[in-house]
Amino acid sequence: MITYAKVNGPPDDWHGLSVFDRQGNEIKSVVEVNTAEGWLIRHKLDGAGRPVVEGEEIVNERVEGDFTIVRVKPSDG
Repeated sequence: MITYAKVNGPPDDWHGLSVFDRQGNEIKSVVEVNTAEGWLIRHKLDGAGRPVVEGEEIVNERVEGDFTIVRVKPSDG
């Protein structure tokens, strides 16, 4: 079971991972997650679903909760 992941960090194949909340909703724009401690950091999104930018940086936000990291198998086709 994977309990921690970070973009450009362990595990190396981050692109094969998805993060879900307790209700089974996939959380998008995650850059770091620790399920053992119950938090994640993601890009903050505006009302249209676009990343919030201040200056030249994307704004991140920390969210606390019950999360699961799932390795998604690539589809055949």
